Amino acid sequence: LVARSCTMPELARDEQQNSSASAHAAEATDGKPRSRWSSHTTFLLASIGSAIGFGNVWRFPMMAYSYGGGAFMLPYLIALFFAAIPMVVLEFALGQRLQRGHVALVAHIAPRWEGLGWATVVGTFLSAQYYQTLLAYCLVYLVNAFRDPQPWAVEEAARSLSESSSSLDGAEASSGLQPGSGEAGGETEA
Repeated sequence: LVARSCTMPELARDEQQNSSASAHAAEATDGKPRSRWSSHTTFLLASIGSAIGFGNVWRFPMMAYSYGGGAFMLPYLIALFFAAIPMVVLEFALGQRLQRGHVALVAHIAPRWEGLGWATVVGTFLSAQYYQTLLAYCLVYLVNAFRDPQPWAVEEAARSLSESSSSLDGAEASSGLQPGSGEAGGETEA
């Protein structure tokens, strides 16, 4: 089998054939109608939700602090505007124009790169597992925030108490006093 790659005129011809179908009755490769977003607002909110996630809210401040604060912002903004945003716009434009899923889209552009499409699906699945765990931790802390007393407050008080008692034991041992005797050397009068 010889894999063929699409040239730009072939891609344009295929796009014209795809766009000739009704906009509301676009069909997937298996002949079933493709689902559509109910409105532009839901698409916009879903796109924003996928772009602004834990990475920007939870991880970004830590990364900025660790790698130089304001000096970290310049490479971040350069990567954002010259790599991330253009790739997202390209992915949306190709998906809208060709009306295909990611794997079929990559296979349509270059058939021997279909594995790359599947790799992105697997990568997305694995990153979703990671975020599911983080969301579970957030949910546990949210639920426990309404308990009285809060579990982390009780644990912190117990830890402080044990640390203070162990430091007192250490001070008595270094002074030569036995706990409770009040005498140096540990000898008792008979």
